[in-house]
Formats: sequence, C-alpha cells, structure tokens
Amino acid sequence: MEPLTRPPEPIQTPGGISLKRYLLRLYLLTALPLLLLAGWLAYDNVTSTKAAQDLQAQSIASNFAQAMDQKLQARINALTAFAQSTRLDSPDQRSELYQEANALKTQLGMDFVVLDATPPYAMQINTLAPWGSTLPPIPKPKGFQAVPAALQTLRPAVGDAVTSAITQRTVVVVAVASVRNGRATHAVVSPVEVSTFQSFLDEFALPPGWALTLADGSGQPLAQRKPANFDPATDQGVAGEVVVPSTITQWAVKLQIPSDERLPPLLATGGALGLLLLITTGMGVFVGWSGSRRLHTAMASLTQINPATDELDIHEVREARTLLDETVKHDQASEARFQSLFQNSPIGMRLTDRQGKIMAQNAEFEALFGYTMADVPDLSVWMERAYPNPEDRQRVARIWGMPNDEQQLGRRALRSGEFHITAKDGQIKVVQVLGILLPDGMLSSFVDLTDKRMTESRLRLWADAFQYAELDLAIGDATTDTVLAVNPAFARSRGYSPEELLGMPTSRIQPPESHARIKEQLSQLQERPHFTLECEHFRKDGSRFPVLLDITVVHDAQGKPLARLVYAIDLTERNRAEAEIRALHDTLERRVTERTAQLTQANQELDSFAYTVSHDLRAPLRAMDGFLHLLREEHGAQLPADAQNHLDKIGSAIMRMKNLIEGILTLTHSARHDLAVSPVNLSELVQRRLGELAAAEPERSVRIEVQPGLIVEGDTRMLDVVVSNLVSNAWKYTGKTARPNVRFFAQERQGVTWFCLVDNGAGFDPKHAGKLFQPFQRMHRHEEFPGIGIGLATVLRVIQRHGGQIEAEAQPGEGAVFRFTLHPGAAATPHGPPHQSPE
Repeated sequence: MEPLTRPPEPIQTPGGISLKRYLLRLYLLTALPLLLLAGWLAYDNVTSTKAAQDLQAQSIASNFAQAMDQKLQARINALTAFAQSTRLDSPDQRSELYQEANALKTQLGMDFVVLDATPPYAMQINTLAPWGSTLPPIPKPKGFQAVPAALQTLRPAVGDAVTSAITQRTVVVVAVASVRNGRATHAVVSPVEVSTFQSFLDEFALPPGWALTLADGSGQPLAQRKPANFDPATDQGVAGEVVVPSTITQWAVKLQIPSDERLPPLLATGGALGLLLLITTGMGVFVGWSGSRRLHTAMASLTQINPATDELDIHEVREARTLLDETVKHDQASEARFQSLFQNSPIGMRLTDRQGKIMAQNAEFEALFGYTMADVPDLSVWMERAYPNPEDRQRVARIWGMPNDEQQLGRRALRSGEFHITAKDGQIKVVQVLGILLPDGMLSSFVDLTDKRMTESRLRLWADAFQYAELDLAIGDATTDTVLAVNPAFARSRGYSPEELLGMPTSRIQPPESHARIKEQLSQLQERPHFTLECEHFRKDGSRFPVLLDITVVHDAQGKPLARLVYAIDLTERNRAEAEIRALHDTLERRVTERTAQLTQANQELDSFAYTVSHDLRAPLRAMDGFLHLLREEHGAQLPADAQNHLDKIGSAIMRMKNLIEGILTLTHSARHDLAVSPVNLSELVQRRLGELAAAEPERSVRIEVQPGLIVEGDTRMLDVVVSNLVSNAWKYTGKTARPNVRFFAQERQGVTWFCLVDNGAGFDPKHAGKLFQPFQRMHRHEEFPGIGIGLATVLRVIQRHGGQIEAEAQPGEGAVFRFTLHPGAAATPHGPPHQSPE
C-alpha cells in the first residue's frame, strides 16, 4: 500500500450549521457502526463458543471412533494370522486346530470360530463350545452380514448386531477369509459381545450431560451413554449432532449435546459480552460528546489560518499519517514473512478459497504429490485425481466434509485425518491432513507418513514372526548379558513363561563350565558378528539338554554391540540319532568285514571249481573225444548202422558237455571279471551277431530291424556276451516261424532308457518266467531247441554288474520281448531311425 502523502484539504462545515452541531451529528453517525459492531462481536463470541463446543464434540467422537477401529483392527490382525494356519487345509487336523485356537484364545482373550466357505457356512470349530460338541448353525443378522462379505471380497468385514446361537448374548461378528491360491476356503470368525463396547464407552472421558452412541450399519445402538431423562430423538443441540463413521466398518459414532447443556453457556457468554459492549458504547458516546465540545473549541481556534498558506498544520494528523505509513510497512513485512514461511515450510501446504479454488500451494506440496496448480486448479479436480476410486472418493468426502457455503463454514473450525492419496506418478501416499478454516477459505497441511507406516508395518511383521514362530528365538542385551525378549517357543522348551525370562541373566540357563568358553567367543564378535555354538541349557526343573546356538550381534551407530539375536536348536534328537548311526556304523563295519571274509573264501572256492572244470573235466572229455575219433576212423566201416548211431549220440553228448563247461566258465567269469568301461555301440554288436548267424544259416530269411547309434558306457566284452546270448536266442526260437522278425531298439519309460530285443518266435509260458534267468533252467525241451540253460543267467549277472535290470514278456507261440537297462550314467541319447534288412 502506498503511504498517504496527499495534503489535507481545509476544514469546511456545511452552511447554516455550527461546527459543534455538525461534529455531534458526525459522532452520532460514527457511534452507530460501533453499536452494530458491538452486536456483531456479541454474536461472533457466541458463534466462536459454539464452534469450540462443536470442535470438542467432533474431537471426542473421532477419538472414540478411532479407538473402536483400533480394537477391531487388533482382532482382524489376530484372525488374519490364524487364517494362515496350515491346519485349516487338512480336515484330519481339526482337533489340533481347535487346540491352537484355544491357545490363542487364552493368550489374546478372544474366541475363534471356523466356518465353511459355502452356505449355510457350517461351523467346523468354535472355542465357545467344547471340542466334539454339536455346533448350531450361525445366526443371520438383520443388517450387514460379515461372513458372506468377507468370503466374497476376500477382505475383513464386521457385521451388525446379532444374537449368539451358543451364549444367547448380543454380539457382532468380525470375519476374515482364509485364502488359498486366490480362493476363500474357510471363514475365520471372532464374536464380540456388545457389552464390551458398552464397558469401554462407560470408561471413556465425556463432558457431563453429553450423550454418545455407537450404532451399527442398520442404526441399531451397540452402546450408548446419555444423561437421565434425555430423548435423543427430540432433545438435541442447536446445531444438531456430530456423526463420525468408522473407517473399517459400516458403524458410526454419534455425539449429541442436550439443549440444557448447550444453550446456557452460549446465552451467558453472549449476554455478558453484549451488556459489556453496550455499557462501553454508552460511555464512548458520552466521552465523544464531551470531546466534540472540546474539539469544537479547538477547531474554532483553528479558523485563524495564516492567509499566506492554505495548509492547516495539525501535529496529531501528521503523527497519525506517520503511524499509518509505519503500519503499512509492517503489514508488508508480515506478508513477506508469511509467504517465506509458506513456501519454505518442510511440510506440504495449500490455500483454497470458499469456492474450492486453489489459491496457492508450496514447493513441498508439489514435491510430495507432483501436482501443479495447472494440474489441479480446484478441489473437485483434486478429489478426482487424488482419489481415483469412486468409493474411496465418496468415503473421503463424507469424512472430510469440505464446506461449500458460509453456513457450513461456520460449523467447522478444524479437520484432521489420515488418508491414502494417489500422487501424479501413481504412487499411493499415506498422509496426515490438517485443515484450518480461515475467514476467506481454508489452509491445509499435508504430512507424509508413507515411510513411517511402512516401517511400522514391517516392524509388526517382524514382531508377529518373532512371537508366533515355532522356533526358539531370543534377544539378549549385549551390555548386561540379560534377556530382553523371548518368544513362547523358547520359553516353553525351557519350562518358563516369557515373562519369567525377561531380565534374567543369560548365565542362569547356561552350565557353569561353559561360561568361560561362551564369554571368549562373545568377545570375538567385534570382528565376527555371527557365529554358532554348541552347549547345554538348563530347564526350570534343573534338567539339561544340548542346543546349537546361532548368534547374530546387532551394533549401534558407533559399532558397539547393542543386542544379540539368538536362534536355538534342541540337539537332543540329533545327538540320539548320531549315537544310533555310530552304533549302526560299527555294526555295518563288522558285518562288512565278515561278509568280505566270506566272499573271499567263496571266490577262492569258485576259483578252485573253475580250475577243476577247466582241467579235470576237460581232460576226460578230450580223451573220450579222441578215442571216438579213432574208433570211427579205424573201425567205422565195419560197424553196423545202430553202432554208428550210438557213436553219433556219444559225440553229441561230448559236445553238450563241452558247451556246458564253457557256459559255467563264462558264468563264473561274468561275476569276477573287472569292468573295463568304455563307449560301446550296442547297435553294431547286434548287427555283427545277426550277420554271423545269417552267414551260418544262409537258407533262412529273417526280417531284421536295428535302431542305429545306441551307444552306452560299459565293458565291451561283457556287453558282447549279453548281446550274443539275447540275439542267438531270438534267432534260435524264430527257427520254426513262417515269417521271422527280430527287432532291437531303445525306449524311454519314466526317464529311464530301456534296450529292447523283440522276436515273433516260440515264446514261453509267463508262469515260468521266474526260472528264466536261473542257471540250467530251460523253457523248452532240448529236442525242440537245443541249449544248456546258462546264457540268460550269464546275461542277468552282466546286467546287474552294470547297475541295470532285465525283464522279459512272452506268450506261447507269440514271441518274446527282452528289455534291459544299464546304470543311469551309461545310456546315451539314441538317435536315428531303425535299421531294416530286407526279408
């Protein structure tokens, strides 16, 4: 504002009226606004008193609603933790689930009910009733039903009042859905008796004569406190009632001030102030009238103006003008200081007018939310951007109640609350909003609580994990070596309650002989903040048990040990198992020694037997074969046909005996021969053996299919024995088949490679398959198919030495299938189509 520098005009009075009368009229006209001002001040004082009373009522109702929400949220948190129990997923563990619920009931002082997730929501357990008793169906409230809402939305819900089917008392139901894979499997419920709300309301601080009501979503009072002879329907305060909705339920807190409590203070204050202002105004009129006379005299003396100048130099006017200039400068400086404080404030601030237009916002506000004044020019745009969800926007509008006219502005002096606001970049900010109503608008401040609430949530998560873990956890003071905190599992395994262990020296639960060792290791934690230690702990009854301590040290900002986090594992079962393992190991070593000695002796006997077979049995056979040869050469022409036939049978028997001896030696060699592992192409071995057999019997036409590239790791010579025996059998037993077919290929079954040899020959009776791989056991007579019964026994031994197994399937006259595997690392991936030979 520019200072007033314009020179004053000469004092003039209307013609025909004296200055005294003119000043008196002027003063009377001046006093009239003062009278009006006095009346307005009286009205304003009454209004301010009423606003302060409304603010107190709003604060009381908000505090009670917040306290009720905290109590309900505590139950919701407990139900949410219980809903994660794995015992809910197994019907066989209902008894254990009931015991777990009873334990939580003892600890938390609340009942737990588990319901089916589908109507009619049958009870599974209820801690209000003994285990095994018949449970009634759940009652249905007339208003909001918590169980269907929690199961449908997968969010906690609090229902309206209903009569309990077990206690026959009025309760409200807090329900949480147990969710598995995004689907509700059960409803976990806690009934809360309405009497607990009444007890809490009776203890709540409330001015005398005021009425406070807690109502559910249907409007039914859950708890009420009111003066005697007070009718809430008719006897209310002048400005009505204060209603604060719950943030987590459909309930509301209603506070009412009776007329006889509200009007007397207002009338007394307004009347006293009006009387005082009236007296003061009257005195001012009298003093003004008296002063006008003196001013008339003084002004009359001023009529003698120096003709040389037209300026009336009055000292008081000059001083007043100087004071006015200083006041303007002071106001400008105050406005500059306010602007500096507003813009440099460490919290977000915003100024809006009565129509909701945003007049100013500071830099911290824009840094917090990212919105400029161009983005959100008024509160309607702000509500849409900050609360994009329509339901959230409506809820915030109800809670905040932004005034839109002068009447509403007169009813609210201050608003505060915690809200989830969407910033420009999409982040959700948790903000404490404070609002102060000004004569021309509202000043709002926004305090960012996002990091604080996230930290609190994480701390609650860690606290719950510590409290409910079934692992033995403890926290010790690194300075005093005393117990700071333990979870129930740690205390239970030592026979204490958690409260008994708090503040106890850690040496009380450690054997004296381990104190020095533990102290030495703890002293090394400056360089090594984590270590494990095996020692013993004392139980409350004096018994000991071994434990493994996993200790982590927490340091302060200066690097000094502050606390120790200990995870203790009971080693009783482990030590018992180790002792049993040591005893079993000693027994096994003794048995291995005994078996090794027996095996050595058996091998020596086998070597002696092989030597006997090789030398003692072969020598007579060679002699018999030699004499038979001489007999045929020298006397064969003179012998009759029957004698020649007998000589042929003798020669055949000698050959069978030789083959039998060779088979026994091969069988013995397969069990004792050291494996020389190398890559072996089974496909080539099969092709070579089939080629040898085809060359020996060129007159036979056999269809052959061999899958190429079947390469394994094994002993070449021993696997050749396996292939030769299996292929020879397939060739032999298809000798009487019209269109013989032999196939060799690999197949995968359950991740294991099987090598298969299939023929369409004589087959065998599957009832005798158990004798197939036993030495000297044959499925056919020698006259049908010659053989000695050693080949498949040798094959079994070779396969077993390679860590595999063999099986056979057949039907008489329909052929046979022989499949075998090798050790898991032996088989390579087969490739290529099967090889086929023309018939």
